[in-house]
Amino acid sequence: MEPNMRRARNITWAAVFVISIAGVQRMQAQATFGTITGLVTDTSGGVIPQVNVSVVNQATGVERQAASDSRGNYEATHLNPGSYTIKVEATGFKRFENRDVRLQSQQTVRVDLQLEVGSLGSEVTVTAGAPVIETDAPTLSDVKSALQIRDLPLNTLNTFILNAFLFTTPTGYQTAGSKFAMGGARGTQLYYNIDGISANSPSFGVQNSPAEPSAESIAEMKFNLVNNRAEFGEVTTVTAITKSGQNELHGRLFEQNTTSALNARSFFATSKGQNIINDFGASVGGPIKRNKSFFFGTYEGFRQRVPAILTPSVPTLKMRGGDFSDLLAGSSPTVIPIR
Repeated sequence: MEPNMRRARNITWAAVFVISIAGVQRMQAQATFGTITGLVTDTSGGVIPQVNVSVVNQATGVERQAASDSRGNYEATHLNPGSYTIKVEATGFKRFENRDVRLQSQQTVRVDLQLEVGSLGSEVTVTAGAPVIETDAPTLSDVKSALQIRDLPLNTLNTFILNAFLFTTPTGYQTAGSKFAMGGARGTQLYYNIDGISANSPSFGVQNSPAEPSAESIAEMKFNLVNNRAEFGEVTTVTAITKSGQNELHGRLFEQNTTSALNARSFFATSKGQNIINDFGASVGGPIKRNKSFFFGTYEGFRQRVPAILTPSVPTLKMRGGDFSDLLAGSSPTVIPIR
């Protein structure tokens, strides 16, 4: 019997429009912002109070101001994930810059600043990333960047991507049904959120929401495993951060194609049949007003043509004539009681 061919078309739209205005903070269920903190000292180790510290997002140019307190501590809060430059200017000291400080979502990065005596006309520049160990928060976490997400060998670019990346995380595994677990927690003790907005099923602890972003729109995925902050109610938290526009215009086209030539035959089928998948789309982002507001959007289309393998039981010619003796043949005869 030839397989009954079925054509299924599903179009997945994923659109993210992000407008960021300097000085305006987003209100969310759980904040996804990060913090940069540290101590300002001179070369002898003495603290320097009342020093102006500027924290600048290298991609958007958005600047956040902070000042060291009487103990020399400074703190810049409510920062979006990204790479930052820290600038310090103080009378009697050389101008100081620390570039390429990488900040992840929900992360507190400590960057201590040491100023050298000199004129403001002189400058000391340090290029270094954030410390490998986060010393200001007692949590265990794992982060997948946009580059890692794009290069992972996934068989699709959409669907429930939050669950898909659990397998790439230490201690991540699938429990009963569609539930997943990490960090020794049960399958119902995971909390999923996208930009701080819940994408969680309160009954089953799985991703259950119409908010299913395309992998192309994800900037990073973060998994908090142990000692979560008080704002998170579950043992493990899975956070997806979507991309934002930058001062430079960026765009990307993508296509993922699956053909029958590389597929295996279904166990009950006599031939491989047709199974063609096209997952395609594009993304674009850039400035509306430099250093002030930005836009970013994605589109993803999904087309799939698959066969439906049907194995129905139909009566033979003898059965149509009223002869069911063949049911009694063989090692396991079929007995139909008549009452």
